[in-house]
Amino acid sequence: MNSYQKRLAYHDRVAGSVEWSHWFIFFNVFVSVVIALRYLFNASLPETPMGVVYEAVNVIGHFWFLNFVIFLLALFPLSFAIPRPGLFRCAATALLVVAQTLLLIDTQVFHVFRFHLNPQLFRIFTDNSNYHSGMNFNYLLIVFPLLVAVEILLGRYAVYKADKHRKNWIARSFLIFFLACFASTHLLHIWADYSEYEPITDQEATLPLSYPLTAKSFLSRNDWLVLPQAEKQADRAPSLYYPLSAIKVDPKKAKGYSYLLIGVRDWSYRQTDRESMEYVTSLRERAADFTAHYANDTDFDNACFSLFYGLSPQYRPAVNRSELTPVFIDELQRQSYSINRLISDPAGNSARGESIFRGLRSADASSFVKSDAQAEGLAREFIAAKWNRNVKNMLFVSLSAPASAHGADQARRTGRGVTKLAEGYRHSLKVTDQRIKRIVETLESTGEAENTVVMIVGLNGYALPDTAEERQNAGQLAYDRLQVPLLIIHPDVSPRKIEYLTSHADISPTALSLDFGVKNPISEFSNGNSLLSSDHDRFVIIGNAGKVGVMEDRQITLFSRKGTYRVTDSRKGSSRTESEITIETLIRATRQLHKFLRN
Repeated sequence: MNSYQKRLAYHDRVAGSVEWSHWFIFFNVFVSVVIALRYLFNASLPETPMGVVYEAVNVIGHFWFLNFVIFLLALFPLSFAIPRPGLFRCAATALLVVAQTLLLIDTQVFHVFRFHLNPQLFRIFTDNSNYHSGMNFNYLLIVFPLLVAVEILLGRYAVYKADKHRKNWIARSFLIFFLACFASTHLLHIWADYSEYEPITDQEATLPLSYPLTAKSFLSRNDWLVLPQAEKQADRAPSLYYPLSAIKVDPKKAKGYSYLLIGVRDWSYRQTDRESMEYVTSLRERAADFTAHYANDTDFDNACFSLFYGLSPQYRPAVNRSELTPVFIDELQRQSYSINRLISDPAGNSARGESIFRGLRSADASSFVKSDAQAEGLAREFIAAKWNRNVKNMLFVSLSAPASAHGADQARRTGRGVTKLAEGYRHSLKVTDQRIKRIVETLESTGEAENTVVMIVGLNGYALPDTAEERQNAGQLAYDRLQVPLLIIHPDVSPRKIEYLTSHADISPTALSLDFGVKNPISEFSNGNSLLSSDHDRFVIIGNAGKVGVMEDRQITLFSRKGTYRVTDSRKGSSRTESEITIETLIRATRQLHKFLRN
């Protein structure tokens, strides 16, 4: 055989391999789509018909594209490197078996964690090889041999189709359909991102290796459009089951105590000492003092949400869309409590804290004031006039002096400005300490202190920025920025220091179980635990709708929506090179984040 004939034979073999690859990849698109249906079963169902259509089109277009990439980057070059058709088909079949197996494994990871495989997750699996959490891949013992058999059969059928050398209108029609799905997926996502249409944009992290085009990153950068303001989807269906079952109460265990809840914005545990807050420090001797208590987010509204709903802040957007009232507020009203709130906000934001008191029947049950002095005065007047044995009261007083102290000085956080900031912050704590003292002393003067539960809590944390790095990362989710004081003076709880991990999400479920006679397990209406129970390994879910973190005693692990994570050390805030988070903790945290969502 001369060189020309050899080249011709080589060309024919390569052409035959490429033709076979076309058909083999075509059949594997359907295999991938069938496997990918598991993502849809585990993700929340879109709440609009357009969202459902996008979900279906996205799966088809996305997995056609991934298989096309495998052909383009692997099978096509491989057909030139391995000119023997039989050997090439074996290599290609093995490659697709590995790819589809990885897809199967990723569906299991998504089922448990709601994010996808990445190199960091492999480290977690390696570091936690001896776990017993139910996160296993035993199903692969059955599915993998079946997958191998399917791929071999598809490979044989692809040989038959390639040998016919005829144009197939069915295959061509499917190819046009796949291309249309892929293109329409990205066009729909651009429109959804432009319109802030959440039933579509919320699906960004559902499929692996999915990076849909966005209006914000492309069109707006080129001044092709002006992004509109977000519009509320008032007609959207509820997306939560909260609580998981109807609340049941044992009337004999409902104690009828009044509640005085004093919250302070941007109140740091680290800055609470006898010099800056003498009265509050003295209260620790007759209160349950929670020394490892944390807000669930640095944002005031998110922290208040966790305190009253007993849920992680990640649930807040869904709760607001569904307009659900906190179980705590519902039960207070059902047991005929007079609910009043006094929220100090110098900025005059009357909407602040509105969602956490959604559903109040009394039209005059709240007052928004522009200073802590007004809030204190109205609170003392209310207590003196209304606090008696014949009326059950719940009064929430929110003071904002520490927030105002550092907020007014943000522009001077360099050089001597940091010192002035620290001085102003500590002075505001001294003033706040005296306001708390006068409010509590007014309660004691009524003679009703023994029938009242007093809670004094930092609503959200704050850390003085002592270094340039800390000033740059003022909103970072770190221990010092989340740790807040919590003191509870309760008629039935002995004064003591409690050092295990607690959070805002523990407060309302503890009150409901301890004082309101609720018989349901806390897990049916909260992400939290009882403040008074330490019989289990504790962790705190922190963050918001944009980021998720798991706080443990010695580290914080922050996760992105794609599943990558960063571990920071306890108290220091520095990154850790090794991962110590366990699979068990990660699974428990993931379940907490999804158990109230409607699938």
